[in-house]
Amino acid sequence: MSEINTQKKIFPNTSFDAHSTKRISYIVITKNRAAILDDFLTRARELVGPQDELIVVDGASEDGTKKVVQKYADIVDIFISEKDRCANEACNKGILLSSGKYIKLLLDDDIYYRDAMEKAAEVMEQHPEVDMLVCGGTKEIYGTDTAAYLSGENTAKAGKIVTSYLPPGVNYGKDITDVFRYRAASSFGHFVRRKSHALGGLMSTWEGDMEYVLAFIKNGANVKFCRVKMYHHIQSPMSPEAYERWHKKSRNLIYTVMKRSVPRMWYYKFRINKFLKEHPFLYWPAKLYWKCAGVLLRMKKGVEKTSSFKVKEKEYIWDGGFS
Repeated sequence: MSEINTQKKIFPNTSFDAHSTKRISYIVITKNRAAILDDFLTRARELVGPQDELIVVDGASEDGTKKVVQKYADIVDIFISEKDRCANEACNKGILLSSGKYIKLLLDDDIYYRDAMEKAAEVMEQHPEVDMLVCGGTKEIYGTDTAAYLSGENTAKAGKIVTSYLPPGVNYGKDITDVFRYRAASSFGHFVRRKSHALGGLMSTWEGDMEYVLAFIKNGANVKFCRVKMYHHIQSPMSPEAYERWHKKSRNLIYTVMKRSVPRMWYYKFRINKFLKEHPFLYWPAKLYWKCAGVLLRMKKGVEKTSSFKVKEKEYIWDGGFS
């Protein structure tokens, strides 16, 4: 009769992070953009550190993407090439394959700054209670993109550079409406603790980066805007008309997400305000009325007016603090 092994197994490291074999998992998604990917991977040599990993998720390209990736085999740790239904599905594959303590999703046509990544990792190390950083950066736009439309910015000038930045005092992430009030939720600036996906979840297959941040906040994750200039988004060449059509579809989707996420009265107030801004002959009388009503209400309650969160470019302070 064989003896039963009763020796107890010892588990010295019982935390999730103790089993992360890499520091930052950089995940880039691509499809049929071999030349663009080639340029990106050249820049990635300066971005990916020795403690990090680079994962390339390709949607079954037919343009020589595999040869390009092979050219950079010294920095690419994982490469998969298979069909996926959308970009977010590709991102989720990369997250599931990753082994880093932190996740950074990348787009193959954008510029990312190594110093900013180092700063973001340092901030996360100093603040283990934070699940997701939403970092700042710049973006080239052709018309009124979705984020600008939601925040009420006038960005109709073709080729304009806009900055994603929030000053101290905003306390971003305290409420789910922050995702729609500020342009900060774009995926270019996300820097996420990998284990926090157990709470916040993966990217919604169809609803994009705003839904990603929204789900983290809704599920109780600690999301902070960090004053780190992390990226420059270069808009893919397209006509202003095509740009507007693309973002019109995006706005409709965002409104669907907004309606089922935020308080009903906040949603209706937001939509009414957007309608009035699109019809100036109604907007200015309504604005004057509500301004006067607000002054009277504050006088009655003895409440001082809060300062505006709008800042000029010369006031941008990239100090790694929370906003």
